[in-house]
Amino acid sequence: MYDKQYQPIRSSGFLDGKFPQLPAGVFEYVKAHGEERITWQPRKGIRMAMVVLEAAYPAAGFIALGRSLNEIESREAQLSTMVLMCWLVAMGLITVAGLIQFMYINRQNSISKENILS
Repeated sequence: MYDKQYQPIRSSGFLDGKFPQLPAGVFEYVKAHGEERITWQPRKGIRMAMVVLEAAYPAAGFIALGRSLNEIESREAQLSTMVLMCWLVAMGLITVAGLIQFMYINRQNSISKENILS
């Protein structure tokens, strides 16, 4: 929770041992529009998905809810690896099937030639 001067007054999360301080522009946008959904990177290696709402409480001006994007980014990386592995397996199977078909056709052609010659 943030007060009307954009200062944090309560939080369940900490950044460097302190309450996280969002940029003032976020609060100004929320004042004008009532809500903002952002991704926030307070420093390298830390990214948050945030929703900031204007509060209807006398003590609080804004409520911010957030979640770390580390888990999501990790899952995206795992998914990309799985897609690549599946693609490689599919290309391998297609190659093997092509080689088997090529060998079968060559064998059929050689049997046909032998029958014609004999």
